[in-house]
Order: sequence, then structure tokens, then C-alpha cells
Amino acid sequence: MIILNDKQVEQTLGLVGKAAQCVMRYYQSSLNITHKSDGSPVTIADMESSQCLEAGLAEIANYPVLSEENLPASNAWLDWPVYWLIDPIDGTKGFINQTDDFCICIALIYHHRPVFGLIYSPVAQRAWLADSSRGVLQCDQAGVVSLKQSAPTAPFRVAISADNPSDKMRQLLSVLGDYDCYRRGSALKFIDLVTGRAAIYPKMWDTSEWDSAAGHCILEAVGGEVLDFKTAQPLQYGRRQSLINPHFLAHSGISSENVMQLIAQYGLMLSANAER
Repeated sequence: MIILNDKQVEQTLGLVGKAAQCVMRYYQSSLNITHKSDGSPVTIADMESSQCLEAGLAEIANYPVLSEENLPASNAWLDWPVYWLIDPIDGTKGFINQTDDFCICIALIYHHRPVFGLIYSPVAQRAWLADSSRGVLQCDQAGVVSLKQSAPTAPFRVAISADNPSDKMRQLLSVLGDYDCYRRGSALKFIDLVTGRAAIYPKMWDTSEWDSAAGHCILEAVGGEVLDFKTAQPLQYGRRQSLINPHFLAHSGISSENVMQLIAQYGLMLSANAER
């Protein structure tokens, strides 16, 4: 198992703070926005944050760095037993719209599993980090606080990316009975699961591995799970040529019965679509 020592964790916190400064220089500026092949927006803030993180992480622990904004020419990650996986700005749309719904995500992947995760909110100037030895720590100007899993309250709160749940999402959640949805566009949804603001985060459309890895590590450290809807097993990273995640269910504090109900409902929905 790869574990970062205290000095490396402190250096990583310092580095993400520097990357956040790069990002916030453009927060209330008029930005030149370009779009990738998948239609997602990218700005100079994304690129500068990526450059800052790539250079700094390689010095903290000399592993390859896989960034959303700087992919290797080939599928090199398939041969990496250990590597950094980063999203320089997760929630670029929220950043462009000058909301607080964006963050910086850093994960360390070891044999396809996230063993260190850090999510940083540049607006709140707050970090959440986790690994197997430290649990989950919340770090800001007020100090460092250890977080434990918070029990969800009824009705279940469900974090979704869209303004309103789709028919597909309503069909999935119908097995829960009473629930309440709210919108969150970035990986801060994982922090909501840790703190008890949300109990469930189902993802039934494409995300990339850098979108989930840091949050996955943090959520698991308080006893939550991020499960592949098809296999009911934890997501894995760097196993495939594609960096697109399978559809997944992230949850914290709900019963195993509720988890199995959601996974079974997803399977029924897949079967129904296949028969059309």
C-alpha cells in the first residue's frame, strides 16, 4: 500500500492552494472559453491549474500524473501501478458562471484503487482529504477537523447534476419511496455525502475517472461506497483504454437493502431498454 507521509500531505495541501490562486485570478474575469471534442468547456484557468499541479505533484512523489487537461498520447496509464489522477477544475461551468460549485480534485491511484483523495473548494478555501491511515480531514483557516459519517435523515436527499430529475432518474429512485433531489454540478457532491447533506448520488450518464477518484477515496474513508451499477463492485481506475466511468451509485449511511433495491432497479431499467 502506498501512503503519503505527513510532509507529503502538507506539501500537497500547499500545492492545491497555489493551484487555487491560479484559478481565482480568473474567477471574476471575462474568459475566453473553448470547448473540447465532447462539448465540455475549458478555460485558461483549467490549463494553469493543471500545469501547477502537474509540476508540483511530480516533486512531492515522483509518480506519473494523469490530468484531464494533459492526457498521454497513448494509453500509458494501463502500465502505471501508481499515478496521480487530477481534475484541475471540476465543475468548470460553475466556475465560468461565478458560483461556488467547482473544486480541484487530486487522487493517488494504486493498483486501480484511490488510496489518497483531496478535494479543494477555492471559494471556501477549504480542503477535504483522506487516506486509510488518517480518515477524513477537513482543513481550512479555522484548523483541521476529523469528519465521521453522518446519518442521513428522512426523506433521503439525492444529489443530482441536472436542475430537475429526468424521467430515468425518477424511475430509478421510485424504489426509495420518499426522497428529495437537489442540484450540485461538481465533485462537492461527494463531500455532501460525507457531511450528511446527501445520502445518495446516482450517476447514470458519462463521467470520467478524474471526476470521481478523489471523492471516491474520501467517501470510502467514512464508510460510504461508490459502486458500479452493473457489478455492484467499487469503481476501479486505469484498467481500461477508456477513462469513462461506468454508471455508478455513490452513497453514505443508507441500508444495504436500499443499495440493492437501487442496483436491482437499474438492472430492470437496462433490461427494459434492451427489449425496445
